[in-house]
Amino acid sequence: MAAEDGEGDPAAAGRRSGKPLRDIAVDLYGRERVDADWHADSALRSKVRRLVRRSLDGAPGSGDGARPRGRR
Repeated sequence: MAAEDGEGDPAAAGRRSGKPLRDIAVDLYGRERVDADWHADSALRSKVRRLVRRSLDGAPGSGDGARPRGRR
């Protein structure tokens, strides 16, 4: 049942609990990698943003899955 309520998804669970993206990245990839590779235009930061967006788009209770269009 964890997959249905999002508990098995650290990206979605972290964001719903209010964690910053960097902290979610540490949970997923480890402090050493985040310290080395996290900056404004890093591939790691983009990857974590996409993971969170995808997990929240399909998470139960997140609406119809549609995100508002806007700046990317």
